[in-house]
Amino acid sequence: MPLNKSDKAIIVLFVVILIISIIGIALYKPPKTTETEVKEEKAERLYQIDWRVNQGAIQDISDYVGNKQTYEDKITIHQDNLKTITFNLSWVDNKALLGRLGRDTFTLEVTTPDGMVHTESMQTLTKTKTGNILINIPVNSNPPSVSSIKANSTTEAYKILKERLVNDKWKDKEFTVKITVIVGEKILWRLRDKGNSFTLSVNYEYYNPVLTEKTNVNTTGYTTSSSYKEEGVSTIGRMVTTGSLIRY
Repeated sequence: MPLNKSDKAIIVLFVVILIISIIGIALYKPPKTTETEVKEEKAERLYQIDWRVNQGAIQDISDYVGNKQTYEDKITIHQDNLKTITFNLSWVDNKALLGRLGRDTFTLEVTTPDGMVHTESMQTLTKTKTGNILINIPVNSNPPSVSSIKANSTTEAYKILKERLVNDKWKDKEFTVKITVIVGEKILWRLRDKGNSFTLSVNYEYYNPVLTEKTNVNTTGYTTSSSYKEEGVSTIGRMVTTGSLIRY
């Protein structure tokens, strides 16, 4: 049946509307999300940092030093945020006659990475035939100044903290240790005492960050804490150059 004029007009109008719709869909582009809007979607969290003092140590050094000789060694501590370092030299003078005669005298010398020299000497005790020298070296009396960090996650917070602590004093730097002994025996008695064994212990304190996330998820809210430990770095370590004896 042939179409009348009104039907033809309706069909033409429908086709025009359809074409316009197809062109509009093809040309449509979603609105760009601005950088500000992206940041708002990733709301930053606040992490409070509590610096706590932990303790560590390296492996003890046990060796022998002869009369009027020097034992020398290099020590490296692979720990960041150091607070103090303590060098503890101990020995037993088995050759001291009756615990009174011929007591040996030890000297401990520690040179820090910045060139400062710390020296202490001690004679073997009378009653116990033992000796002990302590040298305590302060590194940082105050913890790092970073008290809080804004980040999108705990992992990111640790990363930011690590970047802010790049100038860490004395981490992975060498300390020079020298140990000397002068035996107490005189003349012929000196032949029976040619030196002494010793043990050197190195202990240290360091600041360890504990992060507390401040987040409100309901009317009561909650906090979470986690302790930081740098991946791939041991909290204790020692780089030792073979001990040498230097004669005076």
